[in-house]
Amino acid sequence: MSPPPSSNHGMVVFGDLDVGLTTAETGEPVFGQQFGRMFDLDPAKHAPAFLEKLGAEGGPMDEAEADESVGDSSLPAGNAFLGQYIDHTITLEVHSELPEQEASEEGQETPVELRNFRTPRLDLDSVYGSGPEVDNYLYHQGGPEAPPHQTAKLRVGVDEQGNEIDDLQRNRDGTAIIGDPRNDENTIISQMQLAFIRFHNRVVDALVEAEEGETDFFERAQELVRHHFQWVVVNQFLPRLCDTSILNDVLQDGRQYFTPEAPDEVYLPIEFAGAAYRYGHSQIREKYIVNDETPKQRFYGPPGEALGIGFQPVSPEDTVEWKYFFDMDGDTDVQQSRKIDPLISNVLLRLPFVDGEFKSLATRNLLRGYVLGLPSGQAIARKIDDVDRPLTNAELGLEEDIDEIYDDPGSRPEVEDAPLWYYVLGEAKRENNGNYLGPVGSRIVAETLVGLLEADPTSYRNQADWQPTLVAPETDTPLGEFRIQDVLSDGPLLLESELDRSIAIEGTGGGTGTWYTVEVSEELKQATGTVSGVPVTDNPDETTTVSRADGRVGGSADGYRFRGDITGLSLTDHTEATVHVDGEEVDPGQVTDRHPIPRTLVIDGSGEWTEYSFRVSGDLKQIDGQLEGKGVFKDEADSVDGSVATGAVAAGADGFRFSGEVIDFSVDNPDEVTIYVDGEVRSPETIPSSSLPRTLVLDSNPSRPDSGYTVGVSDVIKQVEGTVDGRPVSKNPNDTVESGTANGYVAAGADGLRFRGELTELSLDDADAATVYVDRKVRDVDSLPSIVIASFDVAPPDPAPNEAVTFDGGSSKAPDGSIIRYEWEIRRGELGEGPVVRSGTGDPFSTRLNDPGIYTARLFVTANDGTMASDAQRLEVRPE
Repeated sequence: MSPPPSSNHGMVVFGDLDVGLTTAETGEPVFGQQFGRMFDLDPAKHAPAFLEKLGAEGGPMDEAEADESVGDSSLPAGNAFLGQYIDHTITLEVHSELPEQEASEEGQETPVELRNFRTPRLDLDSVYGSGPEVDNYLYHQGGPEAPPHQTAKLRVGVDEQGNEIDDLQRNRDGTAIIGDPRNDENTIISQMQLAFIRFHNRVVDALVEAEEGETDFFERAQELVRHHFQWVVVNQFLPRLCDTSILNDVLQDGRQYFTPEAPDEVYLPIEFAGAAYRYGHSQIREKYIVNDETPKQRFYGPPGEALGIGFQPVSPEDTVEWKYFFDMDGDTDVQQSRKIDPLISNVLLRLPFVDGEFKSLATRNLLRGYVLGLPSGQAIARKIDDVDRPLTNAELGLEEDIDEIYDDPGSRPEVEDAPLWYYVLGEAKRENNGNYLGPVGSRIVAETLVGLLEADPTSYRNQADWQPTLVAPETDTPLGEFRIQDVLSDGPLLLESELDRSIAIEGTGGGTGTWYTVEVSEELKQATGTVSGVPVTDNPDETTTVSRADGRVGGSADGYRFRGDITGLSLTDHTEATVHVDGEEVDPGQVTDRHPIPRTLVIDGSGEWTEYSFRVSGDLKQIDGQLEGKGVFKDEADSVDGSVATGAVAAGADGFRFSGEVIDFSVDNPDEVTIYVDGEVRSPETIPSSSLPRTLVLDSNPSRPDSGYTVGVSDVIKQVEGTVDGRPVSKNPNDTVESGTANGYVAAGADGLRFRGELTELSLDDADAATVYVDRKVRDVDSLPSIVIASFDVAPPDPAPNEAVTFDGGSSKAPDGSIIRYEWEIRRGELGEGPVVRSGTGDPFSTRLNDPGIYTARLFVTANDGTMASDAQRLEVRPE
């Protein structure tokens, strides 16, 4: 059997009706090779001509023609493609034809006349085909010198020297040789197919390293890959896509409408395949960034101008870096999916690979619903218990769209209810601001995908107490969990059993707790449950890399599984925690005495307010707790930005760990503080200080009243008392300096500032209240950068887990009203030092936070002149 020809979205024409029936080929019972109905309802009555106009390019569903801002959702851009990938592993319908515009309402295909050329199991047959015995062209071939596990691996593309490249294996014509040709229909889905192939191969390598006596590496690896993929669908993909109350009802209380129980009863609901699961088309962006080197490109179009038209080799310039599609590293600005709503990217309304009349994917979806005899959205809404009342056409936006199509009221058709696909999109927009599906869409999608798994005796849902056992050391996924990020990461995988050692840091519950750092020689992963005999929990203050963990414990405990040796262990206060290694309590000092950030600096105040700033040549971290036997505290006056710290002390002390050297240190009241470096008292004069070479003086105009001012710089700024550039300057009690910004009042006399970097903003309430000198030269305030203010509101301020939260930056300001970009970042922890859990662009921004705890939300705004500003707020997700 040769691979079928390339096609897009079910547009293959097969001569052999048995293509794809993999279970039949292996002699197993056929697993639901048919479509069926979830709801026994009459077809909706819509004229094909109306449906064609509704979805046409330039019509009301064309995003390019929309009057309103489409906006980004809270879902990462990769979710749309993961959804497409899931679809390709369960459905392939190739024979239904779209109607002519004049087609009558009779003759619509019934579901029983359709054939699904894909097994409706989440078994990744789009990756594996029929296995190495049948589809051996997908797999490496053995030989006299080949290791025994070689034939368990799938093939990827290679160059002329036989080295792997970042593309699928292809024939001389460039056609991908894979289990499902649709997984090469665009660059991003092609690269996801490559990632899943490599995921399988990484699992084979993990089995080889574990040396568990495997005799059939392929079958064991395939089982692990399938189960972990299914876990991602149920525990990551669906909770982001569906209303969580409906999903939880399906998982905990069972399915109500899709109820096949045995393999030979399973069908694929046409309400799912023909409408609800086509929600993802509205999430596609017009353009994407795919890697660090290539500018943003159109999704479809000629290579060089766009990401190609599919079914072509992927060039090195278009290789996908998944950090732009999912939160892989916590640092990259992840692109978001477009909102789920009745607006479709224009690039999908003129498909380049379609020959014929209907080039619009929206039109094709609507007409396919007509062909399949789908009921209306309102008809299904009336049947399910999750809906109090169906949304009206006006509430969905359909009435407005019809008015846009038909200028002449006399030609306006009578549209009683909405097409199901349109209803699912409009419902998501109306009910959830386009961030996730509404009740009808959630019920259909959740019941279908969960039902397919529960009817499959081989799925993880039918394995008692199954939990993920694969570990991706390069990600921050805790043990016992697994995410799509673990599939897409490049690093090696481990079996959980390989992490055979454990460490737990248990807080005593007294005082302020203790910060800790753990380093090991190989790999380390956060764990929950019981570790080293201690009950541990998931700590939002904890961060991990491959071999290092940083965190804080108070009245709870953190635990890790690892392999290798402990090479670094430190606690800021040994009296605030006990340490257990491999089940035994140990003295932390006897485990190791090497800290990964080895040096210390403490600034101990005597009572007078004293400001300081310094820079180091290596790593820098402020400590909140104990350091060098002193209590050190972090407050709102303190800031660490990379290798630069600024702050103030009065009656307390500030403490830092650092590596390298202190290359710059300044303090405005040196007689009021004691400085300790590595535990030894140091005079400020003996610490290198070079460093604030630039000056700014605001000299008051005695004929004008007092005036407030703001000065911002790109690096470090401090206020000076005494003289600056030969001018006497003084400090007002109301003057403040925080990070790179100084705020104050200029009255009789002058205020003086020293700084390093560029002057990014300056404003005076009264421009005539002072003469401004920058680096000794008089400057016109109007010629200096003007201030941009970032500000936002949160509603609700104390959400429950999984409750929709909206962040509104409408109170942000630019002098000319020209804020052009809003960027949002939500991190765990009260100080925003934890990992990024959500990010997005646009205003307002809506999302859901899954876990109770403290978060920090930050807004970054950019004006059209490039000036930026930011704001941050604390947010608490209350326990249910």
